[in-house]
Amino acid sequence: MLEGSNKIKGTEITEVQAINALANYFKHYEDWPFDWTKGKVKRQKDTIDILKELGITSRGTGNLRTGSEKLGNSNYYNLKKLSKALEKWSKYIKNSFTKILDTN
Repeated sequence: MLEGSNKIKGTEITEVQAINALANYFKHYEDWPFDWTKGKVKRQKDTIDILKELGITSRGTGNLRTGSEKLGNSNYYNLKKLSKALEKWSKYIKNSFTKILDTN
């Protein structure tokens, strides 16, 4: 997720990393400790670190809106910008693997 995706302005996070972290947050945040500093599972901690860099907090009430805005999407119900970022990345991945497989 580090390659083939634009970095979010002012961060070292790519759009695809942010989308993935936000999806994990949406799905799992109720399972996470209320105090994110107590997150012990590496995968959980890695996701939390990305969310924090996006300005998302463990006690935030508008976290998904904040994440959407960081991705340049303040029109929360319109997901075209997010889908375009994923489409661009998936094409990059496909082309990268095609080149690798074609050379073998």
